[in-house]
Amino acid sequence: MVGIFLVDKAADWTSRDVVNKLNHTLHFKKLGHTGTLDPFATGLLVVTAGPATKIMAFLNDLPKTYIATLKLGEKTPTGDIETTVDQRAPVPPLTINEINKVFQTFIGVNQQIPPLTSALKVDGQPLYRKAHAGETYEVKARSINIYALEIIHYDENNHILQFSVQCSSGTYVRTLAADLAKALGTVGYLLALRRTMIGHLLVDDAKDVLAISEKDIFSIRHALSYLPALPYQEDFYNAAINGRKIVLDAMPSDLVLILNQEDEVIAIYEREDQQLFHCKRGLQ
Repeated sequence: MVGIFLVDKAADWTSRDVVNKLNHTLHFKKLGHTGTLDPFATGLLVVTAGPATKIMAFLNDLPKTYIATLKLGEKTPTGDIETTVDQRAPVPPLTINEINKVFQTFIGVNQQIPPLTSALKVDGQPLYRKAHAGETYEVKARSINIYALEIIHYDENNHILQFSVQCSSGTYVRTLAADLAKALGTVGYLLALRRTMIGHLLVDDAKDVLAISEKDIFSIRHALSYLPALPYQEDFYNAAINGRKIVLDAMPSDLVLILNQEDEVIAIYEREDQQLFHCKRGLQ
């Protein structure tokens, strides 16, 4: 069986817990996941099965959409509910217009320093392990892109701000939330975080890991439906299964899917030079 499962991850599960549970339930030889979610976070986690693990790189880089709940006026060491409040600060009076103006300054490309409690690997080890061991490490800022940032609700009495954000892969919403709080003149941490989309894949189509069965698998074609696909042609098919280059006229995308007679994806081809494409990833 080949394809992806869309899991609606519950709080207190790690992404690895989800994979292990599916492996135990469905007995797959090979499972992987894209887009790690912190234990406190909920929402969409994509699990790949069998040869579909080869397409993870094409899913990892897709934009991601979250709904975040930010508590203003208080701060925790990890920027979320997994640690206790260690700092408080006054929250200035804020109107929706004032918050929107601050939000607009975050739209576009920004520099962000990953949190020391993240799973980002340095010297082969996640940063959180180094932090727990008392090691210090200077993390360099990385470029991220905020495509959209919108207020959902602001509870001015309890200083709780709920917002949605669409961002590039590699964006740490905990860090973004802390930066937003600072720009609003205070401190803050996340009470909740829920991922609702990865590219075109929706949490509305996902299931709790305990409810998933083999019939819930989505095809590679569905997983990569954001890419154009060439209808089956014998010449393209033969070239793909043998890893040969192909010539395509007027192809607007630099990546294209090659299909077999059953409309299954057998290869992903990448533009090499104008009309010439080479096999980027075989899926047989």
